[in-house]
Amino acid sequence: MKNNVLPSKDRQEWRDLLTGKINVPLKNFFFQMKITQARNQIKSGKYSLEEEVDKIYSLCKKFIKAKNMDVDIANIFGDNINNESFHNNNNNNNNESKHILQFEHDDQQYIIEEAEKKKALEAERKKREIIEQLKIKEGIAKKETEKKKLESERIRLEAQKVIQEKLEALKREKREIIN
Repeated sequence: MKNNVLPSKDRQEWRDLLTGKINVPLKNFFFQMKITQARNQIKSGKYSLEEEVDKIYSLCKKFIKAKNMDVDIANIFGDNINNESFHNNNNNNNNESKHILQFEHDDQQYIIEEAEKKKALEAERKKREIIEQLKIKEGIAKKETEKKKLESERIRLEAQKVIQEKLEALKREKREIIN
């Protein structure tokens, strides 16, 4: 995109981009994220297509000099980009620099936040895995304890039976001796 011009907001490509009719790979991650977010807002009915076009157009206008934005706009509008009417972005260079820096900061902040979320989810997954392993070990230990108790009870009953049999035998002998 030469001279930092942006295709008119009236171009159909803006709407096609947000409805998914145009689905080109975007190099600017923040722009890609905002497009996805806008599509979701439209699908959910939270905002209309025109409201989201306004937002995306404003975003592009604000961050026209951001890394790969010119490549993404060219991919969206194709070869017709130079043949249509454009809206010239005449922002003050200092404001553009501030916006670009803010955009890059937001992009980096998003990446950092996503990495932190991923790290937290992984830690939570490991924690759940350890808890599950501990529960399994606890269950095995309980079963072993129950098994030992049952074995002890079996031995006790067997010993009681033997003692009972011996007592019965003694009683019979005593009766035989008396008779």
